[in-house]
Amino acid sequence: MWFFLLLATIVMSIVLCLTIVYALKYFGIFEKIEVRVGSPPYPFGGQLIAYKKLRSCYADSSALFTEVVSLVPKLNTFGIYLDEPNEDNRNNCRFLVGVILNADSPAFEANKQLLETKGFACGQLPDVDHVVHTIFPFRSVISVAIAIRRVYPIIRSYIVEHNLCAHPAVEVYDENNIYFMFPLAKQNQFYQLYGSDEIDDSDDDNTEEDDEPEEEEKVIDNVTDNDDNEALNDGIQMRLRSSKSKKSSNSSTSSSFEELLADEFHKDS
Repeated sequence: MWFFLLLATIVMSIVLCLTIVYALKYFGIFEKIEVRVGSPPYPFGGQLIAYKKLRSCYADSSALFTEVVSLVPKLNTFGIYLDEPNEDNRNNCRFLVGVILNADSPAFEANKQLLETKGFACGQLPDVDHVVHTIFPFRSVISVAIAIRRVYPIIRSYIVEHNLCAHPAVEVYDENNIYFMFPLAKQNQFYQLYGSDEIDDSDDDNTEEDDEPEEEEKVIDNVTDNDDNEALNDGIQMRLRSSKSKKSSNSSTSSSFEELLADEFHKDS
């Protein structure tokens, strides 16, 4: 009798372990994360949006996601995270959460009016040609938690390694995937959606060179806010500090960006 009990215990343990492994795989714990530079995998440029903005801990964004999904459950959601959280500003970070309005849908006007009555602002996402990006499977809120833990350290390391100025963090959720994207140009337009100018207009396009070089301290000021928020990536901030002028910084970024595009082209071909 004891033999059958032991056998049943072993079988149940094996089944339980296999179930756990399958669940972890399903939610993306073993998903390979490939970071690339190129066109946005989700074409958000020029899309009409409805959103709310908040300055708080990023964990509080979940309440906004819950609210907007309860109002318009069939629309794709997004989050834009403007600040790099640290011990000093962890509870004072700026972010936007909302939905991408489908202008071609018969329900467009009804959805727009509903969201506006609930306090959502309407706007348009910037049209960006190139981003640092990756895609993660979206199964449930568990997938979101796993993705945040796994994706951001890898993308930030990639940005620093390749000497890129890519920010802010843009997440778009559809039925199947989470799209993580860090714009390489027109960053200031994302901050303007929030209602602040984090970056000078002259820094919108990293491939342009300025005629007049600026002092090291001025370059840093272009990336920081009066509220003492740090740059979106510590590695980028260190790169800016080591720059002798804005012109040399932009030239270095442009060169790295062009090399990455060439690498991506060869991969695709």
